[in-house]
Amino acid sequence: MIVSRASTRPSMLLAICVCAGSFGQASAQVLKEDDLAFRKQVYADKAGNKMPYRLFVPANYDGSQKYPLILWLHGANGRGSDNRKQISGVNENGTHVWTTPANQAQLPAFILAPQCPADRFWSEP
Repeated sequence: MIVSRASTRPSMLLAICVCAGSFGQASAQVLKEDDLAFRKQVYADKAGNKMPYRLFVPANYDGSQKYPLILWLHGANGRGSDNRKQISGVNENGTHVWTTPANQAQLPAFILAPQCPADRFWSEP
């Protein structure tokens, strides 16, 4: 849930989680940007609110199989709109531990990393 001083938008994050399954229909090829294996996307709700996010798709994705979805909620230093901070710097350890070949061989999983806007929080502190 993202909380701003003006309003609360819990449905936005929920919608991202629900929509993540539809990306499984995409190609199994992992796209790289800035040497990162996460697909760069932006979710937009009906009101026009946008939330950048990254999605890691297992390398040997098979549409007939079920996969877990790991949701990475970054710390305060990952906030913004660049769609990179939530998976880089100190957040890289949290997101990329799941993408190592050894971990993906043992537990292939999707990793979803939304980016909270700079003026909002995941919850009330």
